[in-house]
Amino acid sequence: MPVRFQHAIELDLPPEQIFPFFADLETWLRLNPQWQVLSIHGEPGLREGSAFGLEVEYDRTEQKVFYQALITAVEPGRSFSLRLEGEALRKMTIEVLPARNFSLLKYREESDRPLSAKEQMELNLWLKSAGNYILISHRTSLVSIAWKWFLDRYWLKMSPSGRRTVFFVVVAEGLSLLFFLLILVWILIFRRI
Repeated sequence: MPVRFQHAIELDLPPEQIFPFFADLETWLRLNPQWQVLSIHGEPGLREGSAFGLEVEYDRTEQKVFYQALITAVEPGRSFSLRLEGEALRKMTIEVLPARNFSLLKYREESDRPLSAKEQMELNLWLKSAGNYILISHRTSLVSIAWKWFLDRYWLKMSPSGRRTVFFVVVAEGLSLLFFLLILVWILIFRRI
């Protein structure tokens, strides 16, 4: 019997502004923190029966896996299901559900084996990453436009470990700058005394 996992997040956008993001399956697949997408063979279109090959390298195990991917169901504007056949079978479903003042982005997965707590956390992060990407895509500020350009140009092409390295370097440099500014303020204050 397949093991099921599901998670949902709220997005402050109507469903018709959320679901079109998934038409570009490659971007969604690249946001997964479990793996780095090495290659996609074929055209990953969001239509029922669309098939393509997906080669990934899992971050924790550094294992390369080739999946035969198939879109098994599409309900336009609402949901789709993706089946990945490789070493293990994974069936993923994305749903966008309208709610009162927001929408629910829901992820559900069935797999042959139970998912560890770490894998569940990574799937939660995947859904949150997709939600954040969708929100950034709909903002029109200069900062959001520049951030989306950086994401598309560099971030999505990095491996998960590369992303973590960049994150820690940026945080460390930010803390260094803050420390430097605090020293300058301290020198300016005590120099006058």
